[in-house]
Amino acid sequence: MGNFTALPVFPDTTGTTATRAMFPTVYHLNRFRICVEPPGAQLQRYRAIAADLAHDMPKYMNAHTAAVQAGTIKWNGQETLRFRGVAKLKPFSIPIWLVAPMLFPLPDVPVPEKLRDWAIPDIHTDWVGIQPGSKTGTGFTAQTLKRNFDDSSDLLIKAAALAALIDAEASSWWNPVAMATEYALEEIASRYAIWVNQHHFLAGRRSFRFLPAAELGGYPKGDERWVFETAAMERFSLLPYAASQLAMGKAEDIVRPVWLEMIQQFCKRNNLTPIDDTAPHSHWSRSDKATYIQQRFPSYTAMVNSGEGQSLAKHHLKIHP
Repeated sequence: MGNFTALPVFPDTTGTTATRAMFPTVYHLNRFRICVEPPGAQLQRYRAIAADLAHDMPKYMNAHTAAVQAGTIKWNGQETLRFRGVAKLKPFSIPIWLVAPMLFPLPDVPVPEKLRDWAIPDIHTDWVGIQPGSKTGTGFTAQTLKRNFDDSSDLLIKAAALAALIDAEASSWWNPVAMATEYALEEIASRYAIWVNQHHFLAGRRSFRFLPAAELGGYPKGDERWVFETAAMERFSLLPYAASQLAMGKAEDIVRPVWLEMIQQFCKRNNLTPIDDTAPHSHWSRSDKATYIQQRFPSYTAMVNSGEGQSLAKHHLKIHP
């Protein structure tokens, strides 16, 4: 096993047939874009911005919504990016009975309430890797990943579990059977929480492109404006996320502020002037000068065959598995 495992949007192999019947997979498609003034005499500068999108990602993310760092570990020889603070994870509120990788069933793990409600919004990390063949002069596409190694966030989860174990054993030190049971349950809870923590909370791919509007589709031929767009096809990577046991909210509500803020930072950091852009279709929404669309689908086939799905396949290289 390598350092990472890709989390493809399709097929969804998480859980069992029974659990997937309880929590049907919902597929998410979204696009966030902003138009900027034509480059004029600055065409080479615009092209350089587009070519360096992956390298410059850390400066485009606002730590208020999400922070990103260049990964120090590669995936299949490709660059990686490490996002922090997108998913507000409560690792010990996870319902182990859903998809626990154990040989016997457990109805629940009785962790202390203060640990069960302990959130780690600044600890959980989401890793992505540059999808091979997707990096061009206009941008790149990223694949979400599960890391197969421990990092500092896992150590914090282990420390929290140990603290809870010490608290529990303070009242049962006289009973060796109770102490052994508490130790086993805390160990299971800790390992399972870490396993979930190692997954990007979404499975799928996201593309980032900066290019002339006329090349993106939906704009008049010869349009000299440029457009920055990030788009994705994705789903929750695990049933604990999809079951909303982590108090994260809907996928749309999680990603919307992150990417709307990101495209504003992209313009600000590159000294680009946003301009009003008529939404391509009536079902798009507007946020200041940015436009966006977020859609849900009951199946992967329905998503890729939709109008937006076909448009993404055409204009965002390697966004389809």
